Amino acid sequence: MERYVASVVIHAANYPLDKAYSYLIPPALLRTHLEGCRAVVPFGRGNRRRVGMIIGVSELPPDGAKGLKELYAIPDAAPVLDTEQLMMVRWLRENTFCSWYDAAVGIAASGAGALCPCKAGNGRTVGGGRKAVPIPEPRPQPEGA
Repeated sequence: MERYVASVVIHAANYPLDKAYSYLIPPALLRTHLEGCRAVVPFGRGNRRRVGMIIGVSELPPDGAKGLKELYAIPDAAPVLDTEQLMMVRWLRENTFCSWYDAAVGIAASGAGALCPCKAGNGRTVGGGRKAVPIPEPRPQPEGA
């Protein structure tokens, strides 16, 4: 079975940490057109849930899974940004002083408040405005991971 890796940029990352991080895409979350969708990912040593944007998907090399964490969830049914908009996000990030995610928010359609993550009453949701999406519990990590 082929495995795939998502390149994810994290919301509210400090400028030195503002880069694409690689995450395994679990088979249950794999579908076409993942680029431009938000993703809920474990970030840092404490595996804190963070919202990010998938900016690329590639096939996993045979020896490349070591040390990669899996995505928790992909809350969007369809991409928030299309390929052309992602190209503009990349251009903004490379040519101006803004973060990847700030560039994505700037390019997104005016009704795409979903790019701005927020926490609801129980602190376990992501989304924006009326479209908050529950975050699933993290999967237990295998021994030695």
